[in-house]
Amino acid sequence: MADPARAAAVLGGIPFIQRLEAKDSGIVKRLAEVALFDSHKKGTVVFRQGDPGSNCYIVVSGEIGVLIYKGKDVKGTPTPRLRFDGGNFPTFGEAGDSAAKADEDDISSRPKSKEEVHFRFRTAEGFSTFSAHSTMGDQVVALGKGTLFGELALMNNAPRASSIKCNQDCELLMIKKEDYHRLHNDFLQASELQVIEDFCSVLAEKCGSVVRAWRISLDPHAVGELLFSEFVESLTSMQWQGNTSALWGALCRRASSNNRDLVVGLREIAPEQDHIIEQFKFWMGVKFGGAVEMFYKLTGNLPTASLKYNEFMSACNGYGEPEHLKTVWEYLDPEKVWCVSLKDLAFLEINGLKRKAAMDPSFVMALEAAKSSALSLRKRSRLQQRVQHVAMTEFMRKLKAASGGSFIRGFRKILDQNGNLNISKVEMLKGCRQVAFGGDVMALWKAMDSDGDGCVQLPELDVRMALVLASFKKWCSEKHEGSSLKAINHLAAITRRRTAKWSAEDFIAALSLTNYPGVPGMSFKQAAAMLHEAGDLTGHKYIVAQDLSFLDEWDPSPWLCAEPDIAGKDAMIAMLRSRYVNLIVAWRRLFDKNNKNHVTFKDFVTACNRLQIENVPGIWRALDAENLGFISLKNIDNESHSVLVNFKEWAEDTFGSITFAFRVFFWR
Repeated sequence: MADPARAAAVLGGIPFIQRLEAKDSGIVKRLAEVALFDSHKKGTVVFRQGDPGSNCYIVVSGEIGVLIYKGKDVKGTPTPRLRFDGGNFPTFGEAGDSAAKADEDDISSRPKSKEEVHFRFRTAEGFSTFSAHSTMGDQVVALGKGTLFGELALMNNAPRASSIKCNQDCELLMIKKEDYHRLHNDFLQASELQVIEDFCSVLAEKCGSVVRAWRISLDPHAVGELLFSEFVESLTSMQWQGNTSALWGALCRRASSNNRDLVVGLREIAPEQDHIIEQFKFWMGVKFGGAVEMFYKLTGNLPTASLKYNEFMSACNGYGEPEHLKTVWEYLDPEKVWCVSLKDLAFLEINGLKRKAAMDPSFVMALEAAKSSALSLRKRSRLQQRVQHVAMTEFMRKLKAASGGSFIRGFRKILDQNGNLNISKVEMLKGCRQVAFGGDVMALWKAMDSDGDGCVQLPELDVRMALVLASFKKWCSEKHEGSSLKAINHLAAITRRRTAKWSAEDFIAALSLTNYPGVPGMSFKQAAAMLHEAGDLTGHKYIVAQDLSFLDEWDPSPWLCAEPDIAGKDAMIAMLRSRYVNLIVAWRRLFDKNNKNHVTFKDFVTACNRLQIENVPGIWRALDAENLGFISLKNIDNESHSVLVNFKEWAEDTFGSITFAFRVFFWR
């Protein structure tokens, strides 16, 4: 029941409310308008320990008991916290009224004693139930008239720390949590508005206006926004005597409403003046092409000239309100010298590069130096790539010449001394001497070892041949117990051959009679011919069964033998989207930890194992559709890849490189 006058009298005598009134004049009156009086019978449980905090109460009459349960087998709360349907359980008072009415109507319908029936009741707040025999703990204190309890529910979201039970018939004054916060938030907003207004008054007193103070003291470098450390530094230089934390908090809440976090600008300090300046920036962009272009047009392209007040006003004739132009001039002429330079007008330049160049001529020199240095680095990189390409081309030519024109024969006979289809740097150097290669062996090794793992595998030099050999090995494993010798003997049996030697034509014809699947994207005849070429180590144009036995000892990378798993790839990408902010973050944190912008199969397996993904080789084949032996962000998210490529191209065109771009971004 509401009774504002009586509620105000009760609230005014409570120390907690008095402290609120001291901070927020009028809070007693506003709380009295929403406070409700409620009566409870002896035995009623208002709330139980562990219930969610809901309301605050003041004892108007009667006595309540504070009970705390300290059972060892209960962690956090001895009762459920879920709100139960009020129709299923009565309060203690409702149960008493029901029993009394039953006693009057029919003594036979009277409920049995508490010892015979296990009654359950709901609390006054309705968050949980209790029984007459339930353990609510021991009473630790009794509270009488004029006592406030439950106030922590107004301050935070912590659960109830104790149970409250009426020891006598009680009348309570209740303040709902939502009403308190609504009133208190109105107070906070009013208080924060006053804090910001007081700050603006100080700025105007010290500098003549808020926009002048922003130019001179708060944002002298025309960044447009301030971090907390920069804000504190500026206030210190101004000898600010107010509450910095309260001011920053108020400005940050405004920034949050403007969809900005952890930074504040003129928009938060003086929204009206900021709007005026932003509108003028837009007008200059439309009429002159920007602030810098405006200055050059009005001064005849003289960067050292100055623009007087009258000249500025004449050029802006017809623009908006005269008062708005005065605000803009205050922003441009903070020192009140009645003329502005290129550097002053550049504060209104939208184009960041033009603004920096106009404000500090040395920036142009630094930018040109950055472009020149980046250009030199790119030339050096292209030269290194060209040297590697020339070395690889020359070595391949000599290797094929020394092995009858066949790369795979030269790889097996000259380079692969161990017969495992992998070559080390030592084997490469021995091969160079054998084929009389006189080029840059270091450049050759970098060109060969594309993944930088210190070992060159066949797929790095000839992925098509590697796929052919891997597919044949897989077929032998599935059909001929993993033995290439048995596979060739099987071919001899089905063709009834009388000789152990196989020419390329005979081998292709015999293999076509089997269920050998070949390699996707390659004709069966071509795959079979490449297989025959790999076995012809002597170059005599024929092979025997033992010539392909080297495959039995070869351990190819699993992806060479896998089928593309498109569904698995889509599922993996969906998982990455659900676990990370975006796929760029997923790529950098999970796959490309070394910032190489490409990932090898070995690193991909490590990342997928962390995600507990199955069929990793199949997913790799689905991603690496071109069989390059590595993947990039493009294979996972082409859209994000395009965004980064476009940014890279812009940064290189504008600054020379990404590194120099960020140096310019944070340059002062």
